Amino acid sequence: MELIITKAFLENYFLEYDAKSEYHIDWERFLKRFKSFVLVTDMEELENFDALSPIELEDFISSTPFLSLFFDNIHNIVFQKELSSQLQTNEFYQKGSIFKLFFTTIESNQCQELSEKFGYIYLNPNNLVYEWKLFYNAKEDTPIPITLDPKANPKFDSWEKIKLFQHPIRSMLIFDKYLLSDKSTGPIDKNLFPLLLNLLQDFPLFEELDLTILCELKFNKESERAEKTKTLNKRIQRFFRKNFVHLNVNVTLIHYDEGIRSRYSEKEHDRGLYTNYFFIKVGAGFNVFDKYNKILNASDMDVLFLFSKTGRNVGFRGLRNFKQYINKLESLVTDNPSKAEYIHPKDAKENKLLNDYSLDI
Repeated sequence: MELIITKAFLENYFLEYDAKSEYHIDWERFLKRFKSFVLVTDMEELENFDALSPIELEDFISSTPFLSLFFDNIHNIVFQKELSSQLQTNEFYQKGSIFKLFFTTIESNQCQELSEKFGYIYLNPNNLVYEWKLFYNAKEDTPIPITLDPKANPKFDSWEKIKLFQHPIRSMLIFDKYLLSDKSTGPIDKNLFPLLLNLLQDFPLFEELDLTILCELKFNKESERAEKTKTLNKRIQRFFRKNFVHLNVNVTLIHYDEGIRSRYSEKEHDRGLYTNYFFIKVGAGFNVFDKYNKILNASDMDVLFLFSKTGRNVGFRGLRNFKQYINKLESLVTDNPSKAEYIHPKDAKENKLLNDYSLDI
């Protein structure tokens, strides 16, 4: 995971800092707690920080606003000259982690343009309060009940409520064993499609999206698996072509076989949706509504910011398990052509969430 922080941001942020603002307080708390990350910065003093004496390093840290809050939590430092101009280039985003959060002094309208172009969140001293509300709303200790009870507040009673957590998404992985199964009583046009529509619609999106769905591709007849999996993939592709004409989506369906999983990876209990910023888990799964819009199973929804301690621990545990499972499944498919339909399409691109170096830190 990477925090990209310009020297100008650290020098200017205190001018806007409000010690009474709940969002500034929460941001400061985040900096203190966020650990084992890579700092990408243009602070010349840190270009060769290993060469600084302890006294020199301590003097620099104490003289730089807010740096002391998180310096001890840094896993590694990457010095980048002319960082603000580098953020405008495609080459900058071809390296490093997919989990990036930017702090800069670039003007707010330009931050928005960068977000649309590259699919990340850019904060500056002026827009931080507005942008930080997204992460502030993803509280680790406030699960949202899924219920139609008119007295419940907060509650999740419609997929439209997921709009509260709209954010730039470059990659997405959904794990739910029964999401696309014949066993499911929750149709995808009442669940998967409105979930994707409300999470992505009316929001600036990067031009390409990796979407991996890990579920039981089980059907009434085992012989139908290959054809039905292909049909499901086409149906999801049609959904995107209809609703997101500018978006190039790489849809991959992967069969989750409990027998294979039990031999090669840990069991994953949480049915969840993973992006480069959030982990959204639903205890009873994402088939929330039946064809009459009635709730199938009472449950809770938890939305966790992956850059938080709990979000990272829980979310990355799941991603590691899936990476281990998929790697083994790919080798089994190679050795056993009869299982080729377990991954569709056969030449699927690897989801960037699963090949990120951050999973190993």
